[in-house]
Amino acid sequence: MYEIGNLEVEEIKELAHALALFTSDMHKKGIYHKDYSPGNILCGTKDGRPDFCLVDINRMRFGEVTLEEGCANFARLWGQPSFFRYIAEAYAKDRGADVEWCIECVFYYRTKFWKSFSKRKTIKYDLKY
Repeated sequence: MYEIGNLEVEEIKELAHALALFTSDMHKKGIYHKDYSPGNILCGTKDGRPDFCLVDINRMRFGEVTLEEGCANFARLWGQPSFFRYIAEAYAKDRGADVEWCIECVFYYRTKFWKSFSKRKTIKYDLKY
C-alpha cells in the first residue's frame, strides 16, 4: 500500500473501491484493526481483482465498529485527497451512511493524525489536506 501514496484516485480507482468495501465489510463484521496503516495492509490480486490481507493482527479489536470509528480508521493511510474522497464515498454507501458526513469525518481524522505524526517524524510523501 505504500506505493499508492502519490497516485491520484483515477490511477487506482479499482484498488481504492475494493479497499473501501474490504474495510466496510470488516467493520460490519465487528473487526477493527487498531493500526490500519499501509504496512499492515497487504494487497495482491485474486481472480484478477484486488485482494487484501492484514498483518499485525495482534492489534485488533472485536465488537461493534461505529461509523465514526470506521471513518477514523482510514487516517493512517497514505494518499491524495482524491483517494480519500473516493474511499469515504464508497465506504459510506456500503454502510448506508451520509456520504458528505463520512467525507468530512475521514478528512478530520486524517488531518488530525498526520499533523500530530509530522511533529514527531518526517512524512515521506506530499501530504495535502
